[in-house]
Order: sequence, then C-alpha cells, then structure tokens
Amino acid sequence: MLHLRAKSRNRGFAAVLAGVALAAGAFVGAAQAWPAGPYMLPTARPVNGPLFWSIAQTWGGDAPCVQTSPLTVSDRLAPYLTGDGEKVSTEVAGFQLQDQPAEAVAAFAALTADLSKRIRQGKAQPIVSDCHDVACAADALFGPEAGPRLLLLATAYRFEASDLGAEAERAWTPAELDTLLTAFGDLPADWFPLDTKKLRVLLYRNTEANVRMGAPPAGATDLVAIAGEGFPGILVANGWRKLSDVERRATIVHELGHEYARAHHWRGSWSRAMGEDKALARPLNNASSVSYYADESPDEDFAESVAAYRYMPAFLKTRAPARYAYLRDRVFGGQEYLAAETCGARFPHAAGTQVADGR
Repeated sequence: MLHLRAKSRNRGFAAVLAGVALAAGAFVGAAQAWPAGPYMLPTARPVNGPLFWSIAQTWGGDAPCVQTSPLTVSDRLAPYLTGDGEKVSTEVAGFQLQDQPAEAVAAFAALTADLSKRIRQGKAQPIVSDCHDVACAADALFGPEAGPRLLLLATAYRFEASDLGAEAERAWTPAELDTLLTAFGDLPADWFPLDTKKLRVLLYRNTEANVRMGAPPAGATDLVAIAGEGFPGILVANGWRKLSDVERRATIVHELGHEYARAHHWRGSWSRAMGEDKALARPLNNASSVSYYADESPDEDFAESVAAYRYMPAFLKTRAPARYAYLRDRVFGGQEYLAAETCGARFPHAAGTQVADGR
C-alpha cells in the first residue's frame, strides 16, 4: 500500500492517496516518483538516510511517549458531563434533557443536528426515550460503545464525527473512533479547540472528498483523507479502509496538522525554517524535508513535519533541526517526545503553542 499526494485543483486542500506500486526503474531519477512497499524506500540521490513517501507510511507504531493501551473514555468524558458550570434543560432530537451541562448539551445537539433537521421536516420520527441526561441519550442513539466516544470528540476536541450530525456515507465503528481519539490524544491538549465558534467535522464522505480533489493522478487508486479551506474539518475517503491502525493514526495527526495551520499564522517563519534546513543540507547534497510528500508544498511540509515531530522525533531533529526547533518552541509548547523518561517535560525557552508571527 502506498500513500500518495495529488495536487488539488482547489488551493488549500491537503490529501493522502493510496495507490499501486511502480517498478523500481519507474521512479529512479523521476521528479515526482512513487515509492514501492508499505514502509520505506531510499531515494535515488544521496541523502542523510532514506527519504520516505510519507510519515504515515513509514512509522511502524513504536515511539517514545505514545499511548500503548486503549483510552479510558469514561474517565476523560466525565468532567464534561458533571461540570459545575451552566446547566440547561431542553429538548434535543426528541430527548427531554434535564439539568445538563450546557457544553455537553451543545455537543449532543451538534451530534444530532441532521437528525433534528429531518425531524422538523417530518422526514424522521422524534426519539421517544426515558433518557434525561446526555450520556444516556448518546448511548441510546449511537450505542454504548460509539456514544461516549462521539461525545468525547465533540466536547474535548470540538469535532463532530456523527453521521446524524451531518451527512456521511457511513458511521464510524467504535474501533475506528478509538483510533481517532488516540490520534487526537497524541497531540497537546492546548491545541484544542481549534475553532471556538463551531465544531469542525470529521466524517466519512468518499464521494465529496473525491469531487473536491478532482481526478486522481495516473496510477493512483484510493483517496484517504483531505483537510483544507473549502470546508470546516476533515473528510475521510475509501482509501481509509486499506490502512492499518498505525497508518490511520498518523494520517489523522497529519490532517490535524493542516487543521492547526488553518488556525494560526505560520507561513513566513516556517518558510525561514525550511530555508535554514535546506542551507545546512545543500553542501552535502542531503535532503532536508522528511518525505517526498512534504516536498509537495509548504502546507504538506508543515503537516508531515508535525507527524514526524510526534512519531519520529529523532529523525526530524537530525534531518531538519530548524523545523524541529520551530515545532518544539512555537507549536508544541516546548513539549518533546524524544525519550520515554522525559515525556511531558517542556523545553525551557518555548514560546507556547500560539504562533502569531507574520505569514
């Protein structure tokens, strides 16, 4: 399986594609060649280590500071369901909610927005239920496995991932929701929410994603995911089904890198970091980017570098020290992931996660 990047016909879109492998002779010396194999392949030119197609393709799942056990969803969700803030009583999609935290009610309303619309239009029947709290309502509507996971994505991260909240071609399975939550949990908590005004979407919309991207390049088969300015969030396509859990996890972190970039000013200073790394690498004819995918554009370089910082930090620090320092100090708030014994420690001179310099 491959991860390929196709240039979008719409400015601002980022995408991952899975496609067929080419014979080795097809890519030697090619400007936009596709590597074979599921993990890694050296380039034809001398580099300081292999240059990979994408971090999602390359990372094998082992790294310092990553979660190795399933998330405790109920513990993470509890503060949002039992908070001391404003409480409201209201009807949502037929559920008569009573004395519930306003934030949890708003999240549940977002998760059921499309259903509520169809109920108002007479196209669906209101839910008849004895549930009067958000947790019970989510369990009743989505099931006891998916319900809490959807609520956690909506409350903790402000991402709407329900096919009853907005149109989607299929619902996420509980196992897929765990993979999504694990990817979100791999990033700093103070990244979120990325949008304080409304929830962003994280939905399975293969048809829309492919229409937005246009025709794939010759040899490519399945689009995996896109994130960009044309819609508020991430759309996942059929290529997702062919990925391992590890590849899915790194793909979501890559796409969240794009989503983070949309919310912050970064282009000018990131371009300078790219230039510094290129200047260091040029005398030795070495590559300075982390992957072929990153070479597509500064946007892809940023998202690929975010994934590398999280899952392959030693590789990024060696390959692109200026990018590493930028992400450490300006994006990850000084938090480093180089060694298990220092997980959670912060570099002393980090500026925080708000990137506010010129574009």
